[in-house]
Amino acid sequence: MGIKFSPYITSLFFALFLVTNLFEVKAQTNRRILGTVADTAANVKLIHTTVILLHTKDSTLYQYTRANEQGHFSLEQVDTGSYILLLTYPEYADYVEEIHIDSTTGDKNLGNFNLLLKSQLLQEVVVHGSKAITLKGDTTEFDAGHYVIQKNDRVEDLLKQLPGIQVDKDGKITAQGQSVKKVLVDGEEFFGDDPTLVTKNLRADMVDKIQLFDKKSEQAEFTGVDDGQRNKTINVKLKEDKKNGLFGKVSAGGSSDYYEGQAMINRFKAKQKFAGYGILGNTNKASLNWQEQDQYGGSQNIQVMDGGGIMIDYGDDDIGGYDGRYDGHGKPKLYNSGLHYDTKWGEDQKKFNVNFKAAGIDVNGSSNTINQNNLPGQIQLANSDQQFKNRLNRQKLDFIYEDKLSETSSIRISADGSLNDTRSLDQYSGDTRTENGALLNQTSRSVSGDSKKSNLNAFAAWNKKFKKIGRTFSLSVKDSYRDQNGSGFLRSQNDFFRPQDNILDSSQKVDQYKVSDGSGNTFTANATYTEPLSKTLSLQVNYAYNAQVDNSRRDAYNQAAPGQYTRLDSIYSNHFKLNQYSQAGGLFLNYKTEKTSLRAGSMASSVDFNQRDQYSGRKYDRHFYNFNPSVSLSKTLSSNQQLRLDYVGNQTQPSADQVQPIRENTDPLNIRIGNPDLKPSFQHNFFGNYNIYKVSTGQGIYAYGSLDLTSHAITQNVTTDSVGKSTYQYHNLNNQLNSNYNMDVGGNTKLKLWDLRLSAGINLNGSHQASYINNKLNQNSSNRYGIRMSVNKSVAKKFDLDVMINPGYQQTSASLQSAYDNNGLVFNSRGNLRLFLPAKFEVVTDITYDYTQSTQAFANNFNRTLWNASLSRKFLKSEDLMLQLSANDLLNQNIGFSRSANNNSISQNSYNTIRRFFLLSVIWDFNKVF
Repeated sequence: MGIKFSPYITSLFFALFLVTNLFEVKAQTNRRILGTVADTAANVKLIHTTVILLHTKDSTLYQYTRANEQGHFSLEQVDTGSYILLLTYPEYADYVEEIHIDSTTGDKNLGNFNLLLKSQLLQEVVVHGSKAITLKGDTTEFDAGHYVIQKNDRVEDLLKQLPGIQVDKDGKITAQGQSVKKVLVDGEEFFGDDPTLVTKNLRADMVDKIQLFDKKSEQAEFTGVDDGQRNKTINVKLKEDKKNGLFGKVSAGGSSDYYEGQAMINRFKAKQKFAGYGILGNTNKASLNWQEQDQYGGSQNIQVMDGGGIMIDYGDDDIGGYDGRYDGHGKPKLYNSGLHYDTKWGEDQKKFNVNFKAAGIDVNGSSNTINQNNLPGQIQLANSDQQFKNRLNRQKLDFIYEDKLSETSSIRISADGSLNDTRSLDQYSGDTRTENGALLNQTSRSVSGDSKKSNLNAFAAWNKKFKKIGRTFSLSVKDSYRDQNGSGFLRSQNDFFRPQDNILDSSQKVDQYKVSDGSGNTFTANATYTEPLSKTLSLQVNYAYNAQVDNSRRDAYNQAAPGQYTRLDSIYSNHFKLNQYSQAGGLFLNYKTEKTSLRAGSMASSVDFNQRDQYSGRKYDRHFYNFNPSVSLSKTLSSNQQLRLDYVGNQTQPSADQVQPIRENTDPLNIRIGNPDLKPSFQHNFFGNYNIYKVSTGQGIYAYGSLDLTSHAITQNVTTDSVGKSTYQYHNLNNQLNSNYNMDVGGNTKLKLWDLRLSAGINLNGSHQASYINNKLNQNSSNRYGIRMSVNKSVAKKFDLDVMINPGYQQTSASLQSAYDNNGLVFNSRGNLRLFLPAKFEVVTDITYDYTQSTQAFANNFNRTLWNASLSRKFLKSEDLMLQLSANDLLNQNIGFSRSANNNSISQNSYNTIRRFFLLSVIWDFNKVF
């Protein structure tokens, strides 16, 4: 009987083979390279033309010959490998071409070479096959001229062709397994915190180079001492002749039920950039796509990290708490607009960058959630329906000013402020039953509210270099102010039943008006001094001071008379005042050579925390110390290999809410109590990154991995009673480590025969977390093993093709209910085709297929195929005007669906979302270079 392999296993072996064989072994077979040199314009053979063959990797001479009387040349006994062919002849332009000889190549006849007189080219050198990828230190640079750029392509279309970089359907960028959070233009921020405003806005034909690197902190860039803080960043370098012009895009489309429009305009003039955009629509192609930059958030969620202080959470009671995110749940209506300006002057010593954004979103929708709660000895099944209406309007202004005062000192000043106005209404209804169907409880709940929030942050830094090379001093201060107020209604009815006979046992009703207001201020100062000890060693000393003051008040009112909410509920009202002061010091030793950078040291902090409830008189005072060691190694193994290893230790104090939670009755089925005996946890974070590129062939491999181990982890003990009411209390987990891991290995190559770009990778991620369920230890394990393979090819004025498959297997288990593990196959795939037709027609289509296998917890498979397509016709000689008919979700299969596992529970969520629609659009793409 024959052995049959699963297609997933076959795909896995194929990916492993592709990744591990990207670099073929050189064969030592010998070949000839033949050709003929002539000036076809003058109809003469260029006899005695110098023919030189160089090694690609170092440009050293490999062979040399001259053309004969007929212009023919032959290079004999050529081994496999990559070479540069150079043809030179007096008064003619040099000709350069890369040549690759592999084990399958016979004699390579390059045909005729037509050299041109320098006088015709104004001394321009004709170059073909220059390096598409160059490694400069830890920066990978892609030459845009080596990739196919179709007319009116954007930067996003160019990025999709670059090896090691993936762009998903929403524009999110992943490079070498890591998320790219920032995209710069000529080294400067462009609209700040939204990379898609660069990738979807700037034209690809304006780009000279794309640079991918791990951006260091401003402190590290100034001192030259690596502090281990890095973020994966892309820098878009523009062509010099494209830095003075007007370009943009205007589009408008609609149908009977849907509409979308956008306008983007950019004016670049030498060292100035002005840009503006506006987006309006109710489709899934529009989004807010920008986040607030203030570190501390509103008064409901304040996280102070600089001095190692306690996280303050004043409790999110869902009153006007919508954050403006749209993740496919419901149907949105939104607008998004912004203005940007940046400039340089004074020989580029002074820089100014300012952004303004205004956006708003309304989302209406419904969802159903099925939750399986795995308890010791029993299963509880909760079914809940939700109706929601949410609205947010937001404005934000920010600026950055930099001034290099002299050769040894500089300043940086920045500020940002934002205003949020939200309104939300959430209505819930549901019940909880036993595995046998016995009714435990029924609930009906409505939460509505309005909220206003404002934030203001100001930052200033001064950097100074001294006469002694490597000696530096930096001082920075930051002040953050926040203010929030809101009001709304909480109305709920909860009925509890006896499971043995489904008879009503008790009921709980809440009808309250809630009012909240809060304000706070945080001041932070940092000082850093660096002293060189030798040519390779330096010492860095840090000091930080943090002061935080907050005032938060939340009042709950019951009805004194129908419609009159004036009777204060003292149990669920609170008024907190907080003072927190911290001091932190750090000592780090740095070793740096041309190829190696090593940093080791630690921060230590002392924190005083004082919190008072003005209503109850309860207080929570604490004084504690934190210790945070770190080690970072960056190594250049060769000109095309980079290695980076990091370790960071982080001691985390329990939050105030974990020790002394705020009394809250928003969800009577879930109650939280404090634990004053909690101790701090300690997290060990390990990180590694390796990449290698073979520049001559465009082949590369990268590996990325992270591991987090937490000792004395602060974990939950969830106690659920017989009627489905849960109580949450935090405990330290002793004698065991909680863990999270992630590993991504990938590679890319190019098949020159068909001009195909191939990439493949393996991703492993998971966690092992322990918690307590009804006072019993529950071991939770979650793992996902996946591979991905992609093929893309672009031919100018003909087509663009991109295909990706991502099969995987996921495992989720809980020790207390091993019979209900959530294990199964998952499969995701995507295909995109852009086809250029005669008569200026163009077809674009993309298909996404998702599959989730049924599990022990969920009986049904999930299958979904999303097919989008468009037909367009270009007009005008420049082809800048386009009429487009597009279809979204042609098969009408966009069913809102998700599954998740957390501790002892497994959830499935179904929701309404945007499905099939058609749009007729007009698009004008303009570009004028001055």
